[in-house]
Amino acid sequence: MKQECPHFFVSGCYSLVSCVSNAVKTLPLWMEQFVGDIGNYFSYSSKIKKEFEAIPEKFFAPCHAILKIAQTRWLSRQHVIYRILEQWDAFKAF
Repeated sequence: MKQECPHFFVSGCYSLVSCVSNAVKTLPLWMEQFVGDIGNYFSYSSKIKKEFEAIPEKFFAPCHAILKIAQTRWLSRQHVIYRILEQWDAFKAF
C-alpha cells in the first residue's frame, strides 16, 4: 500500500489518543471542569433531567440526552461539547 500511496499514514489508536490527551492539556482547566460538571449535574437527578426536557423545544433545539465525559475515552469530548453547544440557549434558560 505504501508503494501505491506514498503519503499513506497509519496511526494506531494509542497514537491518536495520545495526541488528543496532550491537546486537551492546552485548554484551560476550568473548561474541562465546566463540561464535566454539566454532565454530572444532569446525571444525579431524574427530576432535573425531566425539568430540562421541556426547555429545548422552546428554542427549537432537539431534545437529546446530556452526555458525560468518559475519562478514559478522550475522543468522547467532541460529542459532549457538540451536544452542549447544540443546546446552549436551553442551558442558559434553565
